[in-house]
Amino acid sequence: MFDFKWSSSEKKIAREAYNAAWLREQRKDIGEMFDYRYSQLPVVFARAIRMGHMEVERLAGLSEDKLKMIRSLRDFSPGG
Repeated sequence: MFDFKWSSSEKKIAREAYNAAWLREQRKDIGEMFDYRYSQLPVVFARAIRMGHMEVERLAGLSEDKLKMIRSLRDFSPGG
C-alpha cells in the first residue's frame, strides 16, 4: 500500500510503538484488524491514534513523510 523505505532505527521505533499500542489479551481478539507489514503500518498507527490507543508522539523519530501520512490517515473521515 505505502512504499516507504524504513531505516533500522525507524523499524525499531515502529515495533516498540506497535507493541505498546495494544494489550496482549486484546491482540488475539483484534489481531486480524492489524497488520505489521511495513507497507501497512501508517494505517495501523493512524487507526490506533484515532481510537486513543496511542499518541502520535510515540512515533517520534520516524521520517516526516511517514508522520505526515499517518496524520493524514488519522484525520481521514470516509464519506465526509
